[in-house]
Amino acid sequence: MKNTAMNSTAKTNPMVESALHDTDYQQYLLNEIFSFSKSTALPNEGLSIYQNNLLMTALRSLSISYPVIESMIGDHALYVLTRRLLDMDKPASGDWAEWGSKLSTCLFNSELYESYPYLPDIANVEWAFHTASRSEALAFDSNSLQRLSNSDLEDIRCILSPSVSLLPSAYPQYQLWKAHRSIESGQVPNNSVLETIMKNIDKAEHCIVYQHNGMAKVEVLTEEKLHWMQGVQEGISVASLLDIYPTFDFALWLSEAISKAWLTRLD
Repeated sequence: MKNTAMNSTAKTNPMVESALHDTDYQQYLLNEIFSFSKSTALPNEGLSIYQNNLLMTALRSLSISYPVIESMIGDHALYVLTRRLLDMDKPASGDWAEWGSKLSTCLFNSELYESYPYLPDIANVEWAFHTASRSEALAFDSNSLQRLSNSDLEDIRCILSPSVSLLPSAYPQYQLWKAHRSIESGQVPNNSVLETIMKNIDKAEHCIVYQHNGMAKVEVLTEEKLHWMQGVQEGISVASLLDIYPTFDFALWLSEAISKAWLTRLD
């Protein structure tokens, strides 16, 4: 259907025929599809077909990247959010797995937020998990440990792996994510499980998402560890961090960070 429409249009429309020979044709076509205008570059019927196909493709993509959100809000709500997300954030490439990072913003601005303010945080966990699973595995540079004996701590900085995401939250985001993640697609968690979580819905739960041994992982972080790692992420030196958090066990954390592939090197 898609190829037939493209070929037919190219024969009758010089503008599209010219674009077909341009490497930017795909982006040109996407712009036409998303414009929802009365452009004559493509027949209205053709645009409607492309718009619907793209919407369905986008919906499938979000359901893959955000299975927990889909389980929590349902197919219809995800369909509505997909339309809104396409309006605010067009795909930048032909790889749909790279699209969808702004769903949390879409949820924050939606009618759902007032009743379910934790949904954007769950979306952030899901997107971080999705991107971590696609990240390149980077081994820790063990030679960089020599800096601990050769340099002052003021001159040493810990470099986090690109797969690491630090996700603070005022809600039990990990429990909600895990409860929905561990069930079959289309199912909902046991009522008793949800009731237990919802009774403590105001309990803050901070997460780290990362890749380890080729798999995406999600763990809960203490507030102390979250703040330390946020400082690491900001490029603060080890000495300065120890001044800010004098009781923090740097040696213990360093061992954990290396074993879990949170770090790539000491700089």
